[in-house]
Amino acid sequence: MPRSKLLAYFDLVKTCPRAKNLTWIEVAEQFHFNGSAYELFKNNGRRIARIYSVSPKFSELYALRKLLFYTRGASSFEDIRTVRGVLYETFMEAAAAAGYVETEKEWEDCLDSACETDMPTDIRRLYAQILLYCHPTNPVYLWEKYKQAMRPRSITETDDQLDMRSIDHIDSILTRNGMSLEDCGLKVIRDNLINALGNEISLERETFEYDTPVRNFVLTRAQQKIVDTIFAASLTPKTNGNKLFYIDGKAGCGKTYTLNALIDRLEKAGKKVLATASTGIAATLLKDGRTAHSLFRLPLKSLNSLSVANVDASSPIGQTLNAVDVIVWDEISMQSRFVLECVERLLRDVASPLASSSLFAGVTLVLGGDWCQFLPVLQGATRQETVDITFKRSELWKYFKTFTLDENMRLGLDDREHADWLLSVGLGKNFSDEDNIVIPPSFCMATEADIIEWVYSADILKDPSTLAKVALLTVRNCDAEELNSKVLERLPGACVDII
Repeated sequence: MPRSKLLAYFDLVKTCPRAKNLTWIEVAEQFHFNGSAYELFKNNGRRIARIYSVSPKFSELYALRKLLFYTRGASSFEDIRTVRGVLYETFMEAAAAAGYVETEKEWEDCLDSACETDMPTDIRRLYAQILLYCHPTNPVYLWEKYKQAMRPRSITETDDQLDMRSIDHIDSILTRNGMSLEDCGLKVIRDNLINALGNEISLERETFEYDTPVRNFVLTRAQQKIVDTIFAASLTPKTNGNKLFYIDGKAGCGKTYTLNALIDRLEKAGKKVLATASTGIAATLLKDGRTAHSLFRLPLKSLNSLSVANVDASSPIGQTLNAVDVIVWDEISMQSRFVLECVERLLRDVASPLASSSLFAGVTLVLGGDWCQFLPVLQGATRQETVDITFKRSELWKYFKTFTLDENMRLGLDDREHADWLLSVGLGKNFSDEDNIVIPPSFCMATEADIIEWVYSADILKDPSTLAKVALLTVRNCDAEELNSKVLERLPGACVDII
């Protein structure tokens, strides 16, 4: 029976004095393998031997290969695992003791240093770089030790939600570089988080009679009409056809306030509601809100017309989406049409056969957005290409009933002129040409010093509570730093740098 070359090497060391001080590579350069044993070459010509490469994800084989390069006269696997007279349990432990592979201590020192000064997003990038290029022996251990430092900063999301965002970010970095969580042994971490988050999404709410009036929300006539119309539609069975609504509201018109009033009324009526938004900040403004990518397990890469969500119908999140009555989704105008189309397919995939014949499986879907604000971002896209991926260009758009909120609830009379001008710009007016807008002289100041004086007057600088409510906005960080320095010079006392 043919023997492996490694076992033949062990036998050769036991029987051939010449091989007792040779590594396996050196044996292969001086001896010929005949299929079962090594025989000494008859001539002394120069030969080159190699050991097949092994991926670091196979940690024991990777360590064994490292040891075979340097271990001399090994006659057994135990000999290979023996370093300076100590027999180690695993090849990885032996290779680490011999200094052939880096230990976790090296990566811990690196991450510890980063935790002292870096932001969570930078620590996640560093962790991903270690996975990509340094091949740590225990990536799961490093994750568990540093996951808290890698969590995005949020006071409204649970630890599991934050960990999911972290692992998704790390996965995106690995994917761009031809690696995956599975390659690093981290897929189980993501799977556990998905299950935990599926269990976190609870649709159980205290039940009230459906005619209970909205409490603690004072609505305008337009807002009340929206709430009443959508609420009435939610009372009909899922098999009654499409119940799709879009609320268009400019900034300050009470769109999010109306959505929260609707959620409140629906939950008091015993309806199962999920609230989501396209951004984390917008999600925090909705009752029990979550980001759309987290809720629907949307792919992180660019979506297209064939994209599918990572949800199984039998999973906790799949069962939750099957049971939901109403989904409230804010800032939909920022999402590509492929995102909404992906969610539409997802809801029908997890639904019962009767409900799956309707768009969005008969779920009452309430979308909120503002076409005058951010549109979907498509790298390198032209203006027309950006417009083409908006939700308005989807075949689904024609099935939505649209409501409009246009009364600004935030502004006083003094701000009305500015608000009207901003709205006109959003509607494509007040442009001198295709790329330039006309700013009224009354909105402008002559110098940078005038702006600083207007925002940070002496009276404001004396009042910390008022000072905390004002800010100067600029596009670039370098400009912000320069402005900050000039404002700090206006404060009494000397500036102190704290490192």
